[in-house]
Amino acid sequence: MTVRLGDRLQCPGYAVVGVETSGLSPHRHRIVEIAVALCDPDGEVTDFFTTLLNPDGPVGDFQAHGLFDDDVIDAPGFGDIATWLVGLLRQRVVVAHNARFELGFLEREFQRRRHPTVPPLTMLCTMREAPEYVPEAPRFTLLACCEAASVPVDSGYGAAAKAMGAARLLSYYLEQGAGEARHWQQARTVAASLNWPRRKAGAPRVFTRDDAHAARRAREEAEQARRRVAVSYLEKARAFGPPTGVGEGPDSYLAVLDAALEDRVITPEEAADLAELAVSLGISETRRKDLDRLYVTTLAASMVAAGPVIDREERADLTRVAAQLGIPRIALDDIIGMARDTVADQSTPPVGTSRLLARGRALLPGQHVLFHGYLAVSRAELEQRLARARLELASGIHDRVDVLVVADPDESADRTYWARQRGIRVLIEPVFLALLADLERERGSAADAASRVAAAGALAHAGASG
Repeated sequence: MTVRLGDRLQCPGYAVVGVETSGLSPHRHRIVEIAVALCDPDGEVTDFFTTLLNPDGPVGDFQAHGLFDDDVIDAPGFGDIATWLVGLLRQRVVVAHNARFELGFLEREFQRRRHPTVPPLTMLCTMREAPEYVPEAPRFTLLACCEAASVPVDSGYGAAAKAMGAARLLSYYLEQGAGEARHWQQARTVAASLNWPRRKAGAPRVFTRDDAHAARRAREEAEQARRRVAVSYLEKARAFGPPTGVGEGPDSYLAVLDAALEDRVITPEEAADLAELAVSLGISETRRKDLDRLYVTTLAASMVAAGPVIDREERADLTRVAAQLGIPRIALDDIIGMARDTVADQSTPPVGTSRLLARGRALLPGQHVLFHGYLAVSRAELEQRLARARLELASGIHDRVDVLVVADPDESADRTYWARQRGIRVLIEPVFLALLADLERERGSAADAASRVAAAGALAHAGASG
């Protein structure tokens, strides 16, 4: 085979490559991040390029590289940067730590593309050279070699950390005279002689880890805002449901049922108490089932009233309540339809009508509240509102706890069991927010009244003085 001479017969230096991959096989897995540090013949870094890559499939194990699938959705594919990479690698010796692995992926990516056609990479491996230049290293990992050479290496994930660590190690090797070794000289000569395609494209779009982290934060903030709206349906609820009540007996039953469901779990003792209450109120079993369904319909109506779309958190809460009352999941679509009709018919609930939901025992100033789980309300908002309502934030289970608030009763099952064993009240987040809003309004009304009294007293004093 005849090797045509490239148009640059002098090797411009080294291209140090680091990659993160979706797995261990170049044939089955893809590069998800690449970094290239360009070094002059003395090993000094003169340019640097890095980007995440969309592998058109799963990114693999987060523990291996610190990336989620969503982090690379907006990243370019390898094909988008291939021509630019050609310009970076052209006539250079390509260096990596564990080069067979790192550069094996790079070669396979070029093979998948088929264009541009690149010659075989001229490689040097800082790991294979390590016994010669850092023999004191306990292991020949990149971190151990850098520590043995007393060169800095970035900790944590990332192709950039790999490439810069290997570039610093390369510079150390060159200081020890590695460039004069015969195989190093041969590598530079071969690299300069290979025929590489010219780079015709401009700089590609890149998407770095910083970009991915910013996008992830934006997604998390948007999701937090969506969830915050989703858990506020009881906080916003007023009188959706029967506007004039359902009768003294049924209303008493619904009030006790609502209190039992404030933690979204009906214990065997509560179930027995509800059944006994229904009998004492003269409510038949058929009527009781109707009331249970009415409760779920009212809950759904509050969700519809808070926003036309029932979010997945609201749907999950509705499903959980229905399950506690023995209402099959298949009936929920009909119940939601009835709820929409209820909201349409009562778009302006009568003033003064008492609500059917979240009307259990009021929160009391001075109570200590402990939160558990992935709450939709931010800690800053909670601290501000607790202070306004004169509630105390409990620091943990060893602190005084009067009320436990959970985001998901299933995920917090151990903590809710702990609370019930100690007689601590358990509330789900939407119920707590509704009761908190009540206490805030009560405190606000009291403060307003006190201000009016003080103002009247001041006026009276001013009149007497006049």
